Amino acid sequence: PLDVLRRAKVGEAVEVMPQTKQKMVCVVFNYYEQGTLVNQKFRDSKKDFKMVPGAELIPYHIDALLDTKEAFITEGEFDALSLMAAGYEAVISMPSGASGGTQWMDRFWDTHFEHKERIYIATDMDAPGQQAAAELAKRFGPEICYRINFSPDCKDANEELCRHGIDSLRQRVKEATPLPLG
Repeated sequence: PLDVLRRAKVGEAVEVMPQTKQKMVCVVFNYYEQGTLVNQKFRDSKKDFKMVPGAELIPYHIDALLDTKEAFITEGEFDALSLMAAGYEAVISMPSGASGGTQWMDRFWDTHFEHKERIYIATDMDAPGQQAAAELAKRFGPEICYRINFSPDCKDANEELCRHGIDSLRQRVKEATPLPLG
């Protein structure tokens, strides 16, 4: 929905993409921290993307976690937007997807993560997404982590929303399972 795109400060631009060396109309994901633009990700219709060279990699939508008791963590920006469309606001996307590890959390631990009571892990259902979920649970402690499992025909929150609708995505969140201890 347009209101989600506005709240998430998503834009559009024409950019020369490094993969094709051609100008393409792109979705622009603006990465803000405390109201300051830190980075931008440009993504074209072919799923090619680029970020601002030399800019810091931070989680997308990180300020949404300030002063919240819960957090939702996704692999990609579209997944974060999908959860926002379903009514969840404390949503971020990992800065480098499933393969990026969890070191990015270090700088934000005291300000954004330390006092969370519940973490919803909404990474993809594929092997890299499952590995990322395990790494996140290890960092946060499995006692506060809940895994969102998507429908068998969906790999992530965006596919769940597109194939089955908002109510189905909300149901997947309601059915999130606690991660096993130890």
